[in-house]
Amino acid sequence: MNTSQITEALCKFYEEHRIVFWNDPRGEFLESLSETVPEGVALIRPDEDGALAAKIRIEIDERQTKFLVYSP
Repeated sequence: MNTSQITEALCKFYEEHRIVFWNDPRGEFLESLSETVPEGVALIRPDEDGALAAKIRIEIDERQTKFLVYSP
């Protein structure tokens, strides 16, 4: 699957959902991650930012923002 197909699939999810969780245990998409995030969607990486900080940002600070929560 190429990055444009992933972006297209993600855009469909955001038609109905504000938050999408992407679990990538093998880190296959880590290098192309920035290319796949749809425009207007904020990327959160709990492994880098911390789970509590991510939760606060999603639930309190930016309640209208669409998020992609990526976990390698």
